[in-house]
Amino acid sequence: MLTAKVIGAGSIGNHLTHALRTLNVEVTVVDVDKSALERTRTVIYPERYGSFDTLITLAHPDDVGNQAFDLCVIGTPPDTHVAIASRELSVGHRALLIEKPLASPGADTLRNFAELVGKSPTRVLVAYNQRLKTNTAEFLAQAKSLNLGTLTSISGRMREDWAGILKAHPWLSDATESYLGHTSRGGGALYEHSHAVDFALFIAYELGQGRPETVEANLDTVDHDSGSYDKEAKLSITTTTGMRVTVSQDLYTWPADKSLDAVFTGGELRWEMHGDHDSVQVTTPESGTVVTNLPKARPDDFLPEIAHVVNLLASEDDTVSPLDFSEALHTSWALEAALTSHTTGSPVAIQDLWGSGVV
Repeated sequence: MLTAKVIGAGSIGNHLTHALRTLNVEVTVVDVDKSALERTRTVIYPERYGSFDTLITLAHPDDVGNQAFDLCVIGTPPDTHVAIASRELSVGHRALLIEKPLASPGADTLRNFAELVGKSPTRVLVAYNQRLKTNTAEFLAQAKSLNLGTLTSISGRMREDWAGILKAHPWLSDATESYLGHTSRGGGALYEHSHAVDFALFIAYELGQGRPETVEANLDTVDHDSGSYDKEAKLSITTTTGMRVTVSQDLYTWPADKSLDAVFTGGELRWEMHGDHDSVQVTTPESGTVVTNLPKARPDDFLPEIAHVVNLLASEDDTVSPLDFSEALHTSWALEAALTSHTTGSPVAIQDLWGSGVV
């Protein structure tokens, strides 16, 4: 049986723990906060999934020490990811799965961590799970099989009022109490909703449009007593083939808009994510709009991702995964470039930030 350690007993830690248990992985959840572990046992897990799974071990990190697991999941706030991951790389786990975003802002930190990952035998993955959702596979299958002509543009959106996020974190009374209300800590619309940036770049790459090259961005920021956050981020990204990819992310839209459009000379494809279903729709002059709906429940948002990770571990497959650290780096550097572009008011070349890296 595969084993996993999940660091962080918050919302995402519970989601990923449940997915791992659904796939019969032996799970130990660790958290420095005893009340968070108790909340997992008595509130979060049973309210979401019916009852607490007594085969899950709940422990303080010191109780586990340097025990190596097949998988270590890091589900803590973004500004702790690099420090925790750097430490866990020395333990001997076969793989790390870091929740998105990979890290909070900081080009030097990102560059140094990438160097550390490159020297480690542990496989590092980043949990941008929209890459592996069922409707994503359907979207790419249609994009590659239908005669839609030449791709002309890609636009992605993750626009959702963070009331939904706070509902999943009822122990918070206000977003500014956590990283969510601080862009500098990996919150705000740009980082918290970075699924949209990542997914748009993933689709662009899968459809032959290369990697992100330059980024121009504008952020709508809000100051508060303990810092600031961006409530909206708009990005225009040019890829290495010259494709323009636009992304919009915000913290105030309701109902939420989680979607992506790919426009071709002969039609359009649209990807959508909803609460009880996901969908793909294709529109052509000949056939009009045809919608494929894929019913789901909330746990289904995480199962394809975790099934993929479990398969990587079970098969020891070393081919490039959509979740590999090397893939997520492109997204992380695009986020860094967006912050720099907003500050300077000019487009930013990712290569200028990445330094010796390769776009």
